[in-house]
Amino acid sequence: MIEELTTVLVVEDNSFSWEFFKAVLSGLGIVSEVARDGLEAIYMLEKKTFGLVFMDCQMPNMDGYEATSKIRSMGNTFYSIPIIGVSATVTDEIRVRCFRSGMNDVIEKPVDVDLLKDMIDRYLPNQEIGRVNQNAANLDGQINFDDAVSLLCKEMKISIGEATNLLEDFFRISKQLILKIENASTNGNQADVAKYAHQIKGMASMMRLRKIQAIADKLEKGGTQMTWELNQLKKVLFAYVIDEIEGFSL
Repeated sequence: MIEELTTVLVVEDNSFSWEFFKAVLSGLGIVSEVARDGLEAIYMLEKKTFGLVFMDCQMPNMDGYEATSKIRSMGNTFYSIPIIGVSATVTDEIRVRCFRSGMNDVIEKPVDVDLLKDMIDRYLPNQEIGRVNQNAANLDGQINFDDAVSLLCKEMKISIGEATNLLEDFFRISKQLILKIENASTNGNQADVAKYAHQIKGMASMMRLRKIQAIADKLEKGGTQMTWELNQLKKVLFAYVIDEIEGFSL
């Protein structure tokens, strides 16, 4: 029973986000499982007891607000499960909406590792959780892929394999997003340029890749005429992964 109660359910439709959650939780010695939308989350909760749920607010099929409301209506056992909302932005309006749906709390994407640990410490009080070194350097400047892996292992308390997989996923997804940015820029679609740049920025923030995060932020705010920033983003990404990820090119 103890093992079940300390299992965390991550409800998230974005593959990178759920891999991030799983890696961090694994580093804390916490088992996690993933549901891809609210409907799947309800099904899994009916079959198994979870100690804590991280619930993305915006998902296809059934969003986090509706899913949480339905979970709370399923009986006393389901009413007591801590549910933490996860949202791209956390305004007062969103916070109120989360609480009204039955969520206990809400955190903002990109998820800060130390805040995530605070939430786990608060809602899973019997777990011993390490803390991120607040003085640890962010991934910036002229460092290579191995440096990035090492620092992620240190800060997130995850294995080399988990850090490597996260970074490889990040770079592959970023490559796809850059192609979309280039296409949107060619078509003068500023909204899509900003949307895809924002996705890169969010992932880079979680990975502590501050230089990439800063360039993506400029792209997000600058729109379709940011050719220099786009080229810089490609250059920095390639500098990290050259000879490390088979078949990677920009």
